[in-house]
Amino acid sequence: MKYKLIVADFDDTTVGKDLVISNITISAIHEYIKAGGTFVFCTGRMTESIIPYARKLGLKGEIMGYQGAETADIETGNVLYSHTIDSKIAEDVCLFLENNGWYYQIYTDGYFWVDKANDYSRHYAVFSGVQMKETGVKLSTSIRENNISPLKIMLILDSSQNNKVLSKVRKKYAKSLTINRSKPTLVEIVSNSIDKGKAVENYAKRHGFKREEIICIGDGLSDIPMIEYAGLGVAMENGDELVKKSAKVIAPHCDEDGLAFIINKYGLNIN
Repeated sequence: MKYKLIVADFDDTTVGKDLVISNITISAIHEYIKAGGTFVFCTGRMTESIIPYARKLGLKGEIMGYQGAETADIETGNVLYSHTIDSKIAEDVCLFLENNGWYYQIYTDGYFWVDKANDYSRHYAVFSGVQMKETGVKLSTSIRENNISPLKIMLILDSSQNNKVLSKVRKKYAKSLTINRSKPTLVEIVSNSIDKGKAVENYAKRHGFKREEIICIGDGLSDIPMIEYAGLGVAMENGDELVKKSAKVIAPHCDEDGLAFIINKYGLNIN
């Protein structure tokens, strides 16, 4: 087996808008594992949101959430490694976002936090399957008063605003934080000590995988670091154009079982 490890993003890579892993993809993942391969998710989702999917698939071992900022054990849910944003930096970021009038959420202690519930947060709670906490005060205040070091800060925007907001946030914080777009409506911020590429590299070193033995596949800007790190970097047909430029291979659309196609062709050598 040439590629012994496959690391996949989840949303718009493993699943489409229906959030259902197709039987074709499930079968491909199971056949790859049965043949001796290791399959791992590395996603922007909260650990608490992605673990149920991993358990339903019967996966064991580790899973990487929050853009790689947290690694946990699938079976127990125990956190193995985490990279949080310094409380002072997080407070400054939140003040900047608030002053610009942009809606955002912070992530800590297994919840996503908002100052006050709204349509965005209620939709996200359903989408993620994770509970929301309302602070009743601005999130920058909550961070300062409770000395919170969040795993992630995420903006939810109209897609027409994304490039402009991403550019502004990067201009101000690129030296101290990792800032990426994961969907046309999302900008995600994590510690600059981590990104998906570093997370996969750390996983590979712990488990003895060589870089050339790894396939990484994704669709969003946050996936570029791991796609560039992998021996075979794969972008989804439905992915961002910049992601496609960073990849060696383009997979079919997520709604056309693109992940299964890559597993079968490159993981199992089924033409």
